[in-house]
Amino acid sequence: MGLFTSNKRLQETFKESIRLVSGYATENLLIDKAKGLFRLKDEEKALVFEASNFVSFRILEDDALLFESAGNDLKCYKSHIPERVKSMSAEISQIVIQRQMYEQMERMERER
Repeated sequence: MGLFTSNKRLQETFKESIRLVSGYATENLLIDKAKGLFRLKDEEKALVFEASNFVSFRILEDDALLFESAGNDLKCYKSHIPERVKSMSAEISQIVIQRQMYEQMERMERER
């Protein structure tokens, strides 16, 4: 019970600035970048950790480093995914159009 009581101060000051969603788990990593705080669940009463609680960690996106920490430092790196998506916009649009056409053909076939 003492841990939850002592963690209340951090919970009250925590302001989410970054949310990382894992495609493999239902849990999120919420970050208060300004204060160097982390929360592992999307619940107000979840434990909040200071950067000093972590020895180190790395978060990758398609093998590219997004976040890393060694002690009290949190380093953030630019994601190149938005640029890659923009460069593929023509192909993505083509796939969307093809899917719409396929779904329309399927609807028409069912209505026969």
